[in-house]
Amino acid sequence: MALALASLVVGSASAEIAAAPPGPECPGAGPVHAAELATPVPVADCGLAGRTVTAAQGVGARVPERGMSVTVSALTRTGSIDLTVTNDDDMVSATAEHVGGTQRAAAQADPCAQSSYVLIGGRWNRTLAWWYNASTASRAGLPASTTLSALRWANQNMTLGDNDCGLPTNQFSARGAYQGNHTLYANIDSAGQCTSKFPNNYNTISWGPTDSPEILAITCLAAYVDTGFYAEADIYLASNKGFTDVMPANCIGLVDLESVATHEWGHAFGLDHAFETDLTMYPTYADCDTKQRTLGLGDWQGMNALY
Repeated sequence: MALALASLVVGSASAEIAAAPPGPECPGAGPVHAAELATPVPVADCGLAGRTVTAAQGVGARVPERGMSVTVSALTRTGSIDLTVTNDDDMVSATAEHVGGTQRAAAQADPCAQSSYVLIGGRWNRTLAWWYNASTASRAGLPASTTLSALRWANQNMTLGDNDCGLPTNQFSARGAYQGNHTLYANIDSAGQCTSKFPNNYNTISWGPTDSPEILAITCLAAYVDTGFYAEADIYLASNKGFTDVMPANCIGLVDLESVATHEWGHAFGLDHAFETDLTMYPTYADCDTKQRTLGLGDWQGMNALY
């Protein structure tokens, strides 16, 4: 009787073991799609160190070092692509979103009545000191000096809260400081991926082609998981997508540098894409539009919430 009871107990334990849920499944070889990391998996056990995690249109980021997260945001003519890869205590997870946006109508809405904003999560606890590789402006057929002026204005548009809504300006604690010309490049490649050199302690802007016919600009943003403070922001502008530093009156098919740069600075300071059509952080850029140079109500409220 005792032997039979022991056999029954052993059999029950075996059944419980067999029914236990499996552990996290490691992705296969090669690039890892973000969907494969919806549940955190161990870096070492799954051989993920330094591997690339991808989202829509090839946008991607390398698995960061322990205690870091990397967010890559791409602005296109048709919508947004966002990817975040997080290494929290050697467990890696990822989230990705690809959202189409409606092109702005000719009769535009009032951005001062559009109050939505979305935060990436995190903020700067110091001045964002940045460099520009001015020599790369020639890739876009643009002068170094005027593109630098547009980038500096765009930075101030975001940090000072420049708006046409009568909202207070120069009250955010966010600050950007141009450090000069540099030979370094933004650690972002033509595929729209943050490279293995990101972060490298330099917040850098540079120009280069993008492989996707839609992607106009990409920002890579690194943050510390424990504090949420940002460590680095690089911005890559598409040299093969028809940018202009001065918008002509008879514009056809051109991309306004100051507008797109203001949008990218929004990402660099912690704003995600928002989905009211006339905000600076709207995920779609319409050719020849300059409205995104100044903040709408939602953009301003997002910066105010952060800084």
